[in-house]
Amino acid sequence: GEGMQALSLPDRATIANMSPEYGATMGFFPVDEETLGYMRLTNRAEEAALAEVYLKKQTLFYDASVEAEYTKVVELDLHTIVPAIAGPSRPQDRIALHDVKSQFLNMLSCDYGRQIDSHSINVLEDEMSMPD
Repeated sequence: GEGMQALSLPDRATIANMSPEYGATMGFFPVDEETLGYMRLTNRAEEAALAEVYLKKQTLFYDASVEAEYTKVVELDLHTIVPAIAGPSRPQDRIALHDVKSQFLNMLSCDYGRQIDSHSINVLEDEMSMPD
């Protein structure tokens, strides 16, 4: 959709690579000028030119004027997304970035059936100075 054009290539790669975390088999972004620009930036100008010609002839190059057909449409306001860290054990057990400090200390205090050196945890808590 139109949100794609606002994403940098590294952002697109991150989103596509995280497809298992959001329950998909794979993530896909069509090739567009941003993709070709990245290829040129990484010393692949000849390959970028070849890809552009081929994809345009095959009508596979992204064209914002062509309306895509979807089986299901899920609308998401990108401004409502909160930065988060996946885990600690499963991707869906995410922690909002603003809660990392308190959650990190909380996880240190859980032994999960292991023996814990509580002195080390106390030292870590005293020395920890992460910004809020």
